[in-house]
Amino acid sequence: KSAADSPPLSPCAFREGARNSSTRVVEAEAETEAIRALKEELSNVPHDGKSALVHMQRVAPDLVDDDHMLLFLRAEDFNVQLALNRLCRHWSQRYKIFGPEKY
Repeated sequence: KSAADSPPLSPCAFREGARNSSTRVVEAEAETEAIRALKEELSNVPHDGKSALVHMQRVAPDLVDDDHMLLFLRAEDFNVQLALNRLCRHWSQRYKIFGPEKY
């Protein structure tokens, strides 16, 4: 059976025990694609739903980089819509608690 005949690996394949170098490459590609999809979906969210996140992207972009977004994707098992909702709620809540200057 060739690799082309095998089903695609999920980003969770690494957690599921497949730990060879080709799996890590596939996992990295899947993560990159999930981040791209998350950013694309984020662009469709109305501004009032993502204003705190957009503010942080402007004032501290290192806090909301791809690694940060990957945390939310992993928390939601790579469900882009759930990760997006969690990401926007997270930054909205931080804004409410700490205000615009300290979060």
